[in-house]
Amino acid sequence: MISKFQVDYCYNCDGGDQEKETAINAIKKVFDNVPIEAKGSDDYPIKVVIKAFDSESNNEKIVWTSHQRNLFRKYPELRTKSIDEIVKACEALK
Repeated sequence: MISKFQVDYCYNCDGGDQEKETAINAIKKVFDNVPIEAKGSDDYPIKVVIKAFDSESNNEKIVWTSHQRNLFRKYPELRTKSIDEIVKACEALK
């Protein structure tokens, strides 16, 4: 059973809030009652990594990862595709 999610994102250019919130909202479409932590960094390459933690073993599993630009609003096709991928990856955890 999933005990929490963590969204790792880059805040170095403009804060990364848009991409962080997009990832969190996609997770909530499937896991609306599971805690989600956001962890910003200034690391390169600029990417988003979504991790799930198992409540029994506390093992970490990477659910989804991609270039952060794939969640930019200015690239709606990439953003929609990425949201769909996140939702499908989360559904596979149930």
